[in-house]
Amino acid sequence: MTDRIYNVLFLCTGNSARSVIAESILRKDGEGRFRSFSAGSQPKGTINPFALKVLERFESCPVWPGQPTTEHWGIEDPAAVEGTDLEKQAAFEFAFRYLKHRISEFTNLPLQGIDELSLGARLREIGRLDGATHPQPKAN
Repeated sequence: MTDRIYNVLFLCTGNSARSVIAESILRKDGEGRFRSFSAGSQPKGTINPFALKVLERFESCPVWPGQPTTEHWGIEDPAAVEGTDLEKQAAFEFAFRYLKHRISEFTNLPLQGIDELSLGARLREIGRLDGATHPQPKAN
C-alpha cells in the first residue's frame, strides 16, 4: 500500500511572491507527501526578484479537479512594500517566515486520519497564526 500524495495550490493575486514562496517551501519540506503549485488570480508573469533572493538560500496554474479543501491564509504582500531595498528585503523575509511556520504546521497534520470538516477547522486555525492580514475571531 502506498501513502497518498496530496496536491496543494497556493493562490494569491500576482503569483510573484507569496504563492511562489509557499510553493517552494512545501515542495522542499513536504517532498514525497505533497505536490505544490502556485497560481495568481491576476498573474504578473514574473517572479519578484526579492522572492527569488529569499528562496536562493532555501531551495502556470495546474488543473485542479474535484472539490479541494480551501482556506485563506492572508499574509501581507511583500511585493507591495515600497521603500529601500533593505525594507523590501525585510518584507520578503517576514513573509517567508510566516509561510514557513504555517506550512510546517500543515505538514505536521495527521492527514491520513482527519476528516474534511476537521481539516477545514485546522486550516482555519493555521490561517490565524501570526502574520494574518485578516484575523478571524477565535472559536469558543
